[in-house]
Amino acid sequence: MTARISAIEIEGTPVMTTIVHEDWVKCPQGEFSRLAWRLRGKHRRRLLVRVSPVLPIAAIACAAWLLWPASHKMPDYNYAGITCSRVMQLAGEYAADTLSPDLRTQVREHVVRCPHCKQCPRCRPLLEEMGLTHRLRWRLAAPGDEVVVALLDLRDD
Repeated sequence: MTARISAIEIEGTPVMTTIVHEDWVKCPQGEFSRLAWRLRGKHRRRLLVRVSPVLPIAAIACAAWLLWPASHKMPDYNYAGITCSRVMQLAGEYAADTLSPDLRTQVREHVVRCPHCKQCPRCRPLLEEMGLTHRLRWRLAAPGDEVVVALLDLRDD
């Protein structure tokens, strides 16, 4: 094996010395790409081995969080002296017009004031069954303010 030593000098001072072996051959085309691919594969396998004990625990925790019934509990606001859950209980009686006038007024006032009942997707079918329909109109507030949604008409069909 023969070698040739070459030195790079800047202003007479050697900066770098390289040894060039004359029997060395060029790498085949794509050798560095294959090497990089193998190294990335090793890295992925090592990462999987490190993370694999945590994956089942994370999956169980996510499933428990999604299936936990308390996390999906509907908030119960009290407007006009009546709660959201009570309004939903009285939906059938309201629709059948068997409620007392005072209780009927309370239910209507609750639906007008309660932000949850206005936006709740589960409440909308009950409100439609009760005959309470929301008509929302966009209006501009004072100049420079954002556009707000105002409940302009809550009517009893």
